[in-house]
Amino acid sequence: QCVDLSYWFVKKYTTLVLASYNGKEVVDGLVKLNPGKVQSTTTPEAPAIFSMEGGVLGSDATYGHTGVVIKVDDDGTIHTIETGNGSPVFERSISADKYKSGVTFINLKPFLKEQQ
Repeated sequence: QCVDLSYWFVKKYTTLVLASYNGKEVVDGLVKLNPGKVQSTTTPEAPAIFSMEGGVLGSDATYGHTGVVIKVDDDGTIHTIETGNGSPVFERSISADKYKSGVTFINLKPFLKEQQ
């Protein structure tokens, strides 16, 4: 499921703590479990974890969605890796005008293990 990918990425590549949440709650969970370290934002920088509210961009109406931002273009388009509902991992590009409402991010660059 989508949460498994975000959880794996955070655990493998960052120094942050994350527990299992619904997709729409992953960003808030990262803030809660890493007090004073991270803040949610609506302006992504790669790499980042995102959470989508239920129903945004086709996400599950109840559980929302989460994934990993791997690149941000100059025009704000994000490139993601995602999974969910039994689908294999896939890449997607989302233009900035599509994610300005109902999507939050945690920018992970300061917390990458390689930078420690």
